[in-house]
Amino acid sequence: MLAIKKVIDNNIINSENNIIYLNQGENQLNITLQEEGGLYNNNIFIDVSSLGGEQQQQAEKCSFQEDGTWNCQVMIAVSGQKKGMIVVTSNTKDDLGNNLLSQYTTSAVVDSEKPQIIGIEKSRNHYSRGPLQKVF
Repeated sequence: MLAIKKVIDNNIINSENNIIYLNQGENQLNITLQEEGGLYNNNIFIDVSSLGGEQQQQAEKCSFQEDGTWNCQVMIAVSGQKKGMIVVTSNTKDDLGNNLLSQYTTSAVVDSEKPQIIGIEKSRNHYSRGPLQKVF
């Protein structure tokens, strides 16, 4: 049985509401799968075309983990679209040729905006402990 457990991004800023935040350009996704037969052939395929990327990006490396799951790394490049979907496609298969139980989809946002400082102020809860002293 080949089933997706989770998809995460190494560049994630915030994963609330199952939204993956991506940098404009290259990102590495780590996909955790439950599989008994093996994923050494790296037949895991990602569709990020809704984010301006490839429609069929194949995993570069899948490795068996101590907890009995598989971790597959996929490099993707995104551009253009601000919001879209990351899809682990249904033609993903294990080493014996068994297809993924069902297509896996998660929302994604490409964050290309630089942070802006909107203000700096002294904290009202700041307490002074007296003059600074040198310690030798």
